[in-house]
Amino acid sequence: MLFCIISGFTGGSRTIDEGGGVNYQCMAKDIEYNSNSTTYSSAYLAGTEYESRSYGVFSSDADHQKAPCAVCYVSSRSSAMMIPGKRNCPNNDWTFEYEGYLMTAYRYSDHQATFECVDGEPEYMDGDNVDIIGEKFYFTRAACGQGVLCPPYDSNKPITCVVCTK
Repeated sequence: MLFCIISGFTGGSRTIDEGGGVNYQCMAKDIEYNSNSTTYSSAYLAGTEYESRSYGVFSSDADHQKAPCAVCYVSSRSSAMMIPGKRNCPNNDWTFEYEGYLMTAYRYSDHQATFECVDGEPEYMDGDNVDIIGEKFYFTRAACGQGVLCPPYDSNKPITCVVCTK
C-alpha cells in the first residue's frame, strides 16, 4: 500500500546564487519552525518551476508552472531506484511506479543540481505561472562525442527515466 508522508512544493537554490544547496527538496506546505531568530548569513530556498517551453514534450501550459512533490512510502516494497534512459523496469522482480524525463538545472546555470526523474505527465501547483529566479527543471540531452555513444543516444531528444520499487 502507498502512503504519501509529505506533499508540497519542489524547492532548490535560486538561479542567481552561486552557492546554496545542490539538490532539490520536497518542501512541506505546513512548515514548523523552532526558532524566532533572524539569520542574515544564509542560503535561500526558492520554488522550482518547469522550463519546458514549447518543445512538445510536456503540454504547452507546463512552462513556468511550479512543480509539486510528494514523499511516499510503499509498505510492501523496501527499495526504490531511478534508471535514466529507460522507460520500463528491468524484470518482473521490480514494480513500475512511473516514467518521465531526466531533468536538472540549466547547463549554463551558476550552480549544479541533482538529476531528478520528473513524471512524464507533470502536475502543477495552484497559483501563477510567472517566471521566477528560483530553481528550474530543464530537460537533459546526451552530449554526443563526449563519452556518450550516439547512436543509440540522440543529442536532440530528452532523456527518459523510470522509477521502480522492490
